[in-house]
Formats: sequence, structure tokens, C-alpha cells
Amino acid sequence: MTTIQFTTNTTTLIETEETTLTFRFELSEPPPAGGIRVYLLGNVPQSLTQLDLFALSFTGGDVPQGDFDFSGFFFNITSQVATVTAPIFADGISEGQQTVVYTLQADAAYTVDPSFSAVTVNFYDDPSQVSAPPPVNEPPVAVNDSYTTNAGQQLVVNVANGVLSNDTDAQTDPLTATVVQAPNNGSLTLDANGSFTYTPNAEFTGTDSFTYLANDGKVNSTAATVSITVNAPVTKPTISFTASPNTLGEANNDSIVLTFQLSEPPPEVGLEVTFDSGVERSLSEFDVFSATFDGVQFLRANATSSAVTIRLLQQTATITLPLFKDEVAEDPKTFTYTLSPITDYDFVPGEDAITFTINDTSTVSELPVVGFTASPVVSEQDSPGLVLIFNTQGIIPAEGIIVSVGGDFRASSLAQGLQFEQRIESEGIEYLAFNSDTQAYQFRLTRANTNITIPVIDDIVEEADITYTYQLLPDEAYTIDSEAASANITYVDGVPGGVGPVVSISTEQTTIQEGDILTLNFSVDGEIPPEGLILYVLSPTSDPLGDIQILNTQGLADLPETDSTGNGFFVTLTQSTASLALQVLDDDSNQELETLIFNLVNGEQYEVNSDADGVTFTLENTNPSLEQISDTVFQIQGSNQPKLQISLLDRNSDQVNELGVFVVDDNQGTINGIAPNSPGYTEAALERAKVIFSIIADSPNGFNQTNLGSLIEFNSGDKLGFFLVKNSTIDAVLSGSTPESAVIFGQPSSYKVETSNDGSYKISWDDANGVVDFKDLVIQASASNISLPLGADWQANPQGELIDLQDITGQVRAEFILNREAAFDNLIGFYEVADVNGGIDFNGDGTIDFRPGDAGYTKAAIEKRIVGLDMTVNNQGTATFTTYLNGGSIYAPFIIANGKPDAILDNNSNNDPAVYFAFLGANPGKIDHIRLLGNNVWGFEDLPLGGDMDYNDVVIRANFNLI
Repeated sequence: MTTIQFTTNTTTLIETEETTLTFRFELSEPPPAGGIRVYLLGNVPQSLTQLDLFALSFTGGDVPQGDFDFSGFFFNITSQVATVTAPIFADGISEGQQTVVYTLQADAAYTVDPSFSAVTVNFYDDPSQVSAPPPVNEPPVAVNDSYTTNAGQQLVVNVANGVLSNDTDAQTDPLTATVVQAPNNGSLTLDANGSFTYTPNAEFTGTDSFTYLANDGKVNSTAATVSITVNAPVTKPTISFTASPNTLGEANNDSIVLTFQLSEPPPEVGLEVTFDSGVERSLSEFDVFSATFDGVQFLRANATSSAVTIRLLQQTATITLPLFKDEVAEDPKTFTYTLSPITDYDFVPGEDAITFTINDTSTVSELPVVGFTASPVVSEQDSPGLVLIFNTQGIIPAEGIIVSVGGDFRASSLAQGLQFEQRIESEGIEYLAFNSDTQAYQFRLTRANTNITIPVIDDIVEEADITYTYQLLPDEAYTIDSEAASANITYVDGVPGGVGPVVSISTEQTTIQEGDILTLNFSVDGEIPPEGLILYVLSPTSDPLGDIQILNTQGLADLPETDSTGNGFFVTLTQSTASLALQVLDDDSNQELETLIFNLVNGEQYEVNSDADGVTFTLENTNPSLEQISDTVFQIQGSNQPKLQISLLDRNSDQVNELGVFVVDDNQGTINGIAPNSPGYTEAALERAKVIFSIIADSPNGFNQTNLGSLIEFNSGDKLGFFLVKNSTIDAVLSGSTPESAVIFGQPSSYKVETSNDGSYKISWDDANGVVDFKDLVIQASASNISLPLGADWQANPQGELIDLQDITGQVRAEFILNREAAFDNLIGFYEVADVNGGIDFNGDGTIDFRPGDAGYTKAAIEKRIVGLDMTVNNQGTATFTTYLNGGSIYAPFIIANGKPDAILDNNSNNDPAVYFAFLGANPGKIDHIRLLGNNVWGFEDLPLGGDMDYNDVVIRANFNLI
């Protein structure tokens, strides 16, 4: 039935200004051949006499006819848009304000749009009688800002120089700032007063940015961009100091070559450097009077002959020093010369010192004797770590002796967290590696007396004292000193146990299925430190979080951090009660049962409640199933809430059909006692309907719908019926714009069902639009435990073409892929809504300010759109866009037909392009302009009132990932 919208061009008429009033009637469809006769009635008798009826004009209809007392008129409309226009009647009589409410009367031949059924018009003698409008609050003006910092350097900006310092408000209201888009290459803390702290990511240089809104307590500004230039770090020139060879023999008349390498030429006056051995008279080992210098000027030696100062005159410079042959038998001597710090220069890492060994002519052939001792107690709290002291008697070869230390060393190093990569080596020792064949650690000794310190991790775990025995392992290269062959080392925490608050872990679940959400609850009886309380959770299962997705946390400082073994993780509690929500992912395991165990470990700063020290989950891998139990009904079963998985196999229809599913009460398909084909059945089915997807007939280049599908969640045991909406949508049928006869229920006359070996069903549909061949739509239906795609939780509901991130914390990376088959240069975007019905909380006070269909809804939606995500694509082209969305939010799509947002926001309604939404109430004629083509896939129609309804003008696919 035709729906009519009634509006006027104005609601204020003034006699002295000869204001003209136009009554406008817009029909949802062209009128029948004889037209549609409407009746417009004012609530004041003879209200039409306020107008100059002799100057009346009209369009799109026959001559208007006044009723018996000229309170209203009849008008036969012959066009889809019709108008009646008349100026105010200037009678010269002072009458003051007169108000008339004109209402379009209902009739069996049409329906009246309730949102556009009546208009209140005020008549005045002159402008002085018109009340002044309330003052308009102009939004604040936010100005782009720019700042500079250096790589690795935190930028701290105070209030005076903050982002609000140059922003203005016409009403001089105090302003607050909120972040819209966080920076991509650093972390940001923005205070409401405009001050902020920005820390660039490690290694980042270049320009980063974030956007913010200024708010005056009533309305937001447009988004402003803050650009931050991160300059590359200031680099100093470098110097390296090397020597060759590192083993010399007096008998060979060897010389050592010292090489100095600068990264750039030295200053014109040269570069003064000093290298020192710290050993008195170490220079006497060389024949300094026979030294040769290349690019080097000798300046002086220190008083103890341990150091030399020279001036480098070129970028690469060398000193050649021959050994001094003293004919005295001596033990090998090892020296290390180290460069002193040089102003405005950095050392090349590892090349600021040289070490070399001088051998004499002794021919002693006995094997060296090696022994060792160790620090008897290693305390995590206050000791430097494990100290191993080696003593060697006899001659050490120039290449050194490789010794092996085994025993319980391997176990203790893992259990106590020894940091071999952060060891502190003295002269004459080098840690090599762990030998898996001998299960021992290897060290190279090049001096008779040397030691190594291996730091130990001061962890949070409360551990009992434990003693290990270390021992030297025999080798052909040395003899073991029997008096120093082994050592006992005791590890202690260094702090008293049994202190701090008491912590418990619990859960309300014991049996879960893949896809379920399990919650670990933590509680603290006692005081939590200001920095939080770090707990250690250990599992006997390797990588217990490997098949688990962390959804959200409460009362925790951050996400869990795994330990070095991969069997445990740390959480930091900031509140006395906290929780960690986890979702078990499908690991494709065929095991019927798996077990997840999480145990709290006693800590140095807390104790564990012995009655609540662990939780155990039994994971049931119950395979879901879908079974056809009658010609029209299927039953889905599985763990918790199994998913109905629908995949598109083929389509051959020239119509854009929508496929749906609904829950029935029994094998016959009854709903609330209503049998199929009975009056009221279609309405009852659609009230329970879930949208699977629409199938477009003409895909744009680059888009293949057969690669898409849909997942819908049901309760185990639900009985399901399928249906097809012919060339329309469930939304359109529910709104009344499409008749119920367009709904085709799944039954032998409309579909053919074939069973597959894997338990799925091939369902071939006929959409009653020509030859019955069951090829118009072919789908595969099955049951699945696969989790719903991120963002798709609400999409199966009518008018549910949304991105639902309500249950997500943190940010989500979003990738959008666009394809287009349209002449219009359309723009696609998303805006934040406060609920699934499309309400907009414009000022962020928690109250919905606009609903779909409200005046101002379109402008509010465009202002609330995701900044920087104005997406367009060339005709028959493909474009990709990436942004970040906030968890806890809902986003709805919109399309601007052949236009841009600026035209909506410029306060000039005469140039506004059409904007269409997922919510029918916001669209002219309540026509569906956005269809769901699969999970996180949308098709858009850009023409007024649905146009050709092909929904391929723009197609957009979205991929989401937690970050």
C-alpha cells in the first residue's frame, strides 16, 4: 500500500513579509492512474482563510477543493510528489500569534507515515511577534598541532603547550580533549586538560600522529591532528681498537700490530687517545725504540709505563711493536689494553680494548693442573650470582684450555634461572657453550687465575633452599686438582617466606568445550602494593595458553606474560578481586577429553590459600552435528552453543534473494501452536528469523561470493527451518514494504536436500522465478565448533549489519577491502552507535541523543564516523583500507551516494547527497540499502528507494585481528 509523507516548507508565516506556505506530499510509489485523493485538515475552523487562496498554486495533482468551512482541503494527487502553495493573507488586522496544526487524514487508499503526518504552523502580523530562537551553541574549533622529539626520547607536553592551548570556543566554555585515533608508532597518554605524554616505539624515526576532539561540555569539535616528528638520534663518530696477533712468542721475534679505525677522518689537529693496561711496566715487554708508526704521533707514556697517549692523524692508523727479547725464562703473560673515554666519540662495541698473550721459550711439557672453587651460597636477594674461580698450575697453551663443569650444574641453572648470556667474565676466561653430549658447560681458560660471575634471576617465587654439587670433568688437555675437583653450592631466596596477603584462584566451570569462554577468578585477602601484586601461575601442560585466546581482563594491570619455560605465566593484580576471561580455540584434536590445569605458586610477597590453590578444566571435544529430521526441519546438536555453518556453492538466479533460518518447536515445524501454511505462520517465523546472507546476482570485478559463508550460533538441540525471501529481505517483509508472499519456506517443492559423507547437506533451492530446476541457489549446511568471526556476533539479526566489539577490550586492527560496480563515486564509512538499534550518544554522556529517523540523525552519524576511514574505490576496481577500532564499541555502516562527508557537515542542506544506513528508519521510505552477504561482508545499494536493488554498487569485506 502507498505510504504518504506530509511536510511544509516553513512553520512560520509573517503578514508583513508576505511569507509563502507550501504543503508537500511525497508518495512511496507512483499513484494509480486515477490518482490518490487526500484530505488535509487544520485544527482551527476556517484555518485556510489565513492564506491568500486567490494566489494559490499547485503541482502534481488536480485543483485542491476546500472543505465545508475551509478548515482543510481535498487534493487528488497524480504524481509521486505534489505541492499546494499559497502566501499568507495580509488582512491588516492585528491578531497576534495564531497557531494551526495541519494533519494528513488517514484513508483506506493509503497509509500515512507517522513521522510525517502533521505540521504545526504559526501565523504572525509582523516579525516583532516572533520569539527569538534560543542561542546556538557553536562547536569548539580544534586546531592541528605539531611537536618534535628524538628517537628513544619521551615527549612530555604540559597544559600551557598542550593540544588545547590554541583551540577556541565561541562561547568561551572550558574545553576537554579526548583521543580519537591513537598514534601508530608510539604510546600516548592524553589528559583531559590537553597535556600529554608520548613515547615513540624503539627504533622508530619519522612522523607519527594522533587525532583528538575538543569538547565544550555540549558538543565535539571536528577531529584535529597532532603530528609528532621523531628525529633520528644524534650519532657520534666511532673508533675501534684492535690488535693482531693475540698470541706472541719471544723466540719468534714476534711483533704486535695495533690498529685504530675511525668512522670519519680525524680533526685537522688530530685526535688524542690513551690506552692503558693497568699493569706497571707492561710497556717494557716491547722494544718501544724499534716501534713504527703509520698515521700516529707518539705523545707520552705515563709514569708507571702502563699507558700510552698518542695522536691519530689519519682515519686508519697503526703502531707496530716488536717484542723485547730479555733471555729470561718466564711464564706466559696476558695483557689487556683499554681505550680511555674520548669526548664526542663512541667505541665500536667490543672493540675498545685488546688482549694478547706473550709466551716465553720454556719447554715444560707437563699437562696443566686445573682446580676450581665456587661461592658456597647464592642468594637471589643480595648476591651477585654464582661465582666460579679457576686456578691453573703449569703452562697454559696460547689457545687456552677448554674445561668442562658438570654434575647438577645443568639442573640448577634452569631451576634457578642463571643468566649465562649476561655473565661477567674476568681476564683469562671465556664461556663457550653447553655441551649436550657431556651435559656440561664449557669454559676457555687462558690465565692461571681467573673467575666468572653468572647472575641469578631474583624471581617472585618462594623457593626452599636447595644444594647442588658441581664438578670438573676429566679431559686429555689437563689434569684435575683432586683438592679442588668439586664444589657444593646452596641456593636461597634471601627473603623470609610466609609473608604478604593470601591469594586464591577459582572458577565456576569444571567442564568446557572448544569455543567456550572460561574465567579464572583471583581474590586477595590482604593489602595489595600500589604497583600491584605479581602472581605466578604454573601448569603441568606445556604452553597452556597456546590454544587460548585472551578476551578481556578485570582488575589486572595488563595481559598475562608467559615465563621462560612456557609452562607458566605472570599476572599483576591491582584489585582485591580480578578475573581473566579466556576462550579455548579449536585445536583440531580428536581426543575426547583434554585437561587444563592452572596452579598458583607461592610467592616471596604473597602466600597461596591451600584450599584454593588451583583449578582444573576438563575439555570435551564433542563434535557438533546437523541432522534432517523431517522434510522441513533440521536439528543441530553439539557442545554448548554449536554453530550453523552455511557456505555458498552456486547461484544462477537473476534476483537478489536473502536466505534465513528460524527455530521451530517440533519436527513438523510448528511455532507457538501455529502450523506451517496457517495464518500468522510467516509472521511468527520472521519474528524468530536469523539472517544467513543475501546473494547478489552481478558481482563486481574482484569479488567472488562463492568464497564466502556465514556462521550462526544456536543452542544444542534447536530445531531449524530454512526460508528464502524472494528478491527482498527479512527487514523489508517485517517493515511491510515487501509482502509476506515473497517468503518461500524450505520444503520439497522449493528445495532439494542431499546428504554428504562428512555429515553436511547440499541444499539446492528454486526461487519460483521461472523454470523449476533447483539451481537458483545451492548451499552447503553443516554444524561447527568454529568461533564466530570477530565483529560478527550481532550480524544474524534483522537490521544487524553491524561490527559488534562489545565483548572485546583493547584495540582491534581492521582491514577493509572494497569493490564497486556503479557509476556513482560512492563513499563508505562506519560510525559508532550506542546500541544495536542505531542510537547515537553524540556528546558521550551515556544518553542516546539521536535515533534512526530523528531529525539530525544523518549529520550526527557522519560526525561520529571513524575519522580517516572515508573509503572509496574506482568502478570495477579494488581498494584496501586499514584502521584500528576500539573494543567495547559497536560500529554501523553507511553509504554516501555520489558525495562526500563535507557536503553533509557544511550546514547547507541544499547540497546534501543521499546517505543510507543499515537501520530502515533512517532511510527514505524505510528501504533496505545495505545487505549482509556473509559474516563481515556487506553489499550496498546507492539509488533512491532501492533503485535497481542489485546491492552490488559497493561490496566491502572486513578482516579483524586483536592487537
